[in-house]
Amino acid sequence: MAKTCTVCKLNLPVEAFNKASKAKDGLQVRCRECSRLNNLQWYQNNKEHHKVKVLSHRKDNPDLVSYWRKKWQQTEQYREYSRMYQLNYRKLFPDRVKATETKRNQTDTRKHSFKLKTYRRRGAVGSHSLAEWQEKLAEYHNKCAYCTQDAATRDHRIPLIKGGTNFIDNIVPACFSCNSSKGAKTDMEFIAWQTR
Repeated sequence: MAKTCTVCKLNLPVEAFNKASKAKDGLQVRCRECSRLNNLQWYQNNKEHHKVKVLSHRKDNPDLVSYWRKKWQQTEQYREYSRMYQLNYRKLFPDRVKATETKRNQTDTRKHSFKLKTYRRRGAVGSHSLAEWQEKLAEYHNKCAYCTQDAATRDHRIPLIKGGTNFIDNIVPACFSCNSSKGAKTDMEFIAWQTR
């Protein structure tokens, strides 16, 4: 089945037309391509009006906007868009990327220093460097030593309260859940407790 577009005058299959519930045949009079060009032309002529309308809608319906944004972010199309955007950003602004990475490394160093101070205050013997901790994380593939979750904390295999040291050979990566469940247990006691 075919239909003629009123703008480009081409005889096209009905699949080339958008639906229109009020039309007799249920299809718009313009083909999709002509509709797209018409919408683009309208947008070019009414940019400011459209911008005000969109901002007003976002302000009046924050929950609806949030819902659709989350829905869009779950699509494969968004993931591909995001990946391409990041690659292009890295090419266009290498200085900004380098500055951000430097700042992130400084933040990691500060966090590490703070952790060591906390352990020293608690009377821990020994120390380890940020590089040693990062090597340990890589050894465990950034996963918890006790389960398959992502590692987010350092866990002392023999707790400091039971005479454990703060040297790297006594430390393993752990998720929040396992680390808090383990408490003052040794790693062997915790594994036995998990499998009971």
